[in-house]
Amino acid sequence: MKMQHLFLVSLALLLLVSCGKKGPVRPFQEKLPAAVTTAKLLQRGADFQLQWKMPKKNQDGSRLTDLDTLNVERLFSSEGEFCAECPDPWPIIARVHPDLPAPAQSVGDLFLLRDSGARVGQMARYRLQANNRIGDTGLPRIIKQRFREPVAAPAGLSIITHDKSIELHWQPSPVPAGARLIGYQIYRRDETESFLPVATNLRPIEKINFEDYGLQNSRTYYYRVRTLFDFEGEFLESMPSIVVSARPTAG
Repeated sequence: MKMQHLFLVSLALLLLVSCGKKGPVRPFQEKLPAAVTTAKLLQRGADFQLQWKMPKKNQDGSRLTDLDTLNVERLFSSEGEFCAECPDPWPIIARVHPDLPAPAQSVGDLFLLRDSGARVGQMARYRLQANNRIGDTGLPRIIKQRFREPVAAPAGLSIITHDKSIELHWQPSPVPAGARLIGYQIYRRDETESFLPVATNLRPIEKINFEDYGLQNSRTYYYRVRTLFDFEGEFLESMPSIVVSARPTAG
């Protein structure tokens, strides 16, 4: 009887101690970067051009303050070759830092990366994922487009100078089968710059001429033109035209 009493007392003490014992401290939920925004893909001549804006928030909606780099991964595959369930096949082709973006370029808050190597008919898939400074990877954004035979450049580009302006003229481009002509893209640089990867015009030019105002007289400007087509939601720019140059002159 005495032994049974001692056993019950010991069991009660053990249960009391166990109830008061705390488990290991659980860390706060990690903040992971959200997906990139406004990601787009464009075939420009024989290359692809990716463009995106870096994420500014974490997945939980809080402000992203520790963005480190953005991984750009790419996969080219022919019809039937891609396997979504297979082990991860995506090689990294670039790590882009927001302040030192090379090999990408930044224009304002827009980042652009040129890539090549696809064969006609292949599907190009790009996966973009942001990393924070402790190495956590955020949500992926995947964009894809089929690579098509490059389209010839607009022909007959000529230039006329005026006071603080120039005037461009070119011949209309033939429209490939299955495409819709959207318009023409104008690329300009001056004597101190390289051509930017974004067009000078805000919207595609539907006519076959373009007037550029607000220029400096006696300064040399260089221009080239590409044609922009829509293949059922996939966008393609032609090869670039020849480069023409001129200096606006008063009078």
